[in-house]
Amino acid sequence: MHFSQPKAGQASFTGTQFLLTLLVSVALVGALVTQWVRPGASSNAPLSPTTPRPPLNQQGMLPGGQTPDAHGVVFSRDYRLWSYVATRGTSGLSVIVSYIHGTEDDLQDFVALNNQRAGALALAGGVVDVLVTFRSLMEPDEFREWVPARGLDARLVSLRLQAAGGARGTLTVAAQKDNPLPEDSLRSGAGSLPPALGVYSVRGFIPAERLPDLTSNPAVFVADVTLTLARLELLDANIPGAKDAAVNAESPFSELEELGMVRP
Repeated sequence: MHFSQPKAGQASFTGTQFLLTLLVSVALVGALVTQWVRPGASSNAPLSPTTPRPPLNQQGMLPGGQTPDAHGVVFSRDYRLWSYVATRGTSGLSVIVSYIHGTEDDLQDFVALNNQRAGALALAGGVVDVLVTFRSLMEPDEFREWVPARGLDARLVSLRLQAAGGARGTLTVAAQKDNPLPEDSLRSGAGSLPPALGVYSVRGFIPAERLPDLTSNPAVFVADVTLTLARLELLDANIPGAKDAAVNAESPFSELEELGMVRP
């Protein structure tokens, strides 16, 4: 999945695929990941088998298949505003969801799409894997109260760093069951890095019926449920390994910054 990228599906910093894999592998042990030049965050979390299956808009769909091609691709779909490619490698099935962004209209259309899909998921019930991007940076203490109040089971949290020379960076930390943003992780991870300015995104699980409260929350720019939609379609297509696939996603927060859409 790509947010804040100049081209759909392409990362704007070196070693993206490695970073995505790294985040998947360290998410459960509380490790920290930092990156500079172009902010973004990717993550993976298993999906509950009780997650509902609302219908998808099939317009613009690309043919998919279960036999890997020369690049390991076993399935792909394109819904114009978002698309995904599932590939099979030595570590199993992995999915990268990509977006068409670049303008304010693109972003607003993506928000509207997700709000619509979230409404369908809420009616179906279950548990949803969601990536929340905030309208502005949220203070750590406020974030620690905000997450449980929304019923969100946080897994990965991304914060904005700002170097003295102007370079922007991202610090991604693994949440704990009883603390969505452990202070110890921030201190040990930051080291000699500049202090974090605030949280810009969080990925985790939420009961489907609470999605409308999340999408209408004034602090939320977008509650991205395409992660869930992609996995559900892979499951419905009987793609082997879909349940345990690593589904990667990135927040559009850096695009919000570049377009002047971040609230002060």
